[in-house]
Amino acid sequence: MRFDTACCTARGGRETNQDAVRQAVSGRVALWALADGLGGFGGGEIASATAADALLRAFGEHAEA
Repeated sequence: MRFDTACCTARGGRETNQDAVRQAVSGRVALWALADGLGGFGGGEIASATAADALLRAFGEHAEA
């Protein structure tokens, strides 16, 4: 199975983009995850990456082949 994927995020007037985008495919199932930053609060990029990575880990552990 083939997926063509693209993403577009914006930093929202902040110095850095705090959004995190992840994707994974396992057999015939797929996951796309977008975690929004925290509106410029400190550590927003860490929080969004942690959430997206947790989804990816759970997907990898439970995805059907």
